Amino acid sequence: YNLKMKSYAITINYAGFFNFVLITKNGVPITGNYISPFIDYNVTINTNYTYVLTPYDNSGNVGTPITLTTTTFYTLGENYDM
Repeated sequence: YNLKMKSYAITINYAGFFNFVLITKNGVPITGNYISPFIDYNVTINTNYTYVLTPYDNSGNVGTPITLTTTTFYTLGENYDM
């Protein structure tokens, strides 16, 4: 998993064994059949976000969820790998 953040968007990349990833943001499901990268433009500056990524496949197999936490802030045009 890779999380990149800009002041106006958060990008999540996934590369793994499972075909799909369910993503929740602060406890609310925001996507199911997610294809990498996922870009969240619905963010606010100086706000904490917690994303939980739960991989799964068509057969009903579910992988171990991973939690990613970040805080947005205003820095024009810079990328940060977390």
